[in-house]
Amino acid sequence: MTHPTMTHPTMTRPHVITGATGLLGSALLLELLQRTTSDIWCLVRAGDENQAMERITAALRSAANAYGSARHLHAGAVESRCHPLPGDIQNSRFGLSERRLPRAALFWHCAATLQYHETAAADIETINVRSVQQALDLCRATDAQLNYVSTAYVAGRGDGVRFEVLPDLARPVRNLYESSKARAETLVSRSAVPWRIMRPSIISAHSTSGKAPSGTPVSRLLGKLQVFRDIHLTSGTEELTVPADSETELNFVPVDLAAGALADVGTLGPTATVFHITNKIGTKIGTVYPEMFRRAGLPEPILSTRNPEMTALDVRLAEIMEFDLQYAVGHQTFDRSNTDRVIGGDTLKFAITENALN
Repeated sequence: MTHPTMTHPTMTRPHVITGATGLLGSALLLELLQRTTSDIWCLVRAGDENQAMERITAALRSAANAYGSARHLHAGAVESRCHPLPGDIQNSRFGLSERRLPRAALFWHCAATLQYHETAAADIETINVRSVQQALDLCRATDAQLNYVSTAYVAGRGDGVRFEVLPDLARPVRNLYESSKARAETLVSRSAVPWRIMRPSIISAHSTSGKAPSGTPVSRLLGKLQVFRDIHLTSGTEELTVPADSETELNFVPVDLAAGALADVGTLGPTATVFHITNKIGTKIGTVYPEMFRRAGLPEPILSTRNPEMTALDVRLAEIMEFDLQYAVGHQTFDRSNTDRVIGGDTLKFAITENALN
């Protein structure tokens, strides 16, 4: 998806991005390169500036090739406008001196860990919570605005409409990942730094190419099922039961559409505002799981939430799918009033078919 270069004043101000080599961060970096004339500083885990620049260039090239937009990626623009910042979000102030950063930038904090289990609690706390405080400190020191990339599923458990409001820390959550994002949002909202909180839903592959340069949640689920397939092949059973509701909807948003919406709301949207970067069209578990099982070479699963009789093999499968199954029951939708006021109500409305599940 390409966008015309815009002339809004924020389109010439500098940008700083963490997580610029990740799936969503690299797509956002491509968007900013294509639609702005700004210089962009990219925090990358690397030993020196040369290594950092190599990682940035490789990530951009991989993303552009996957999205079919390599012709729009000009090496000269990358070299002249992308400035490597070797550092680590687990270090104090990311290991950066404020003198290395531009003044009055838009600071995009995209870096995060998707770990969710109690065994990774220390890493989750450091990467998803403490790093946000470090980002706020850098923003304060350089007069920057913080664009914090969170998750739509910060809303936690429960059914119904989830509004673009700050999280209720008392609401039950599914896992430590959600909890860390809720606490990080609270840090952001209580700071004196001008902020925007942007909540993408589940990132899927590019809307037209159907590809991604790195793993998506869909591809990770497929990988789990392929690992399970070897166990299943030796079991002799033809039937698998999964504790999931076929009517539950997952909210997938293609990476290019998500990055475009982030760029819009992060440069044009008001501060002190929460934005849902979500798809107006959900995709039912009854579509997603049978397709994933088919691709993995497994029989179509029986989906049931009414105390299904689980065999030992079913239990093993549920253990492998532990994270995914936390989102396979319930009925949540996402209000987009704030987002729609910036990007319009007809955008981010994309039907995810079986063939587009990537």
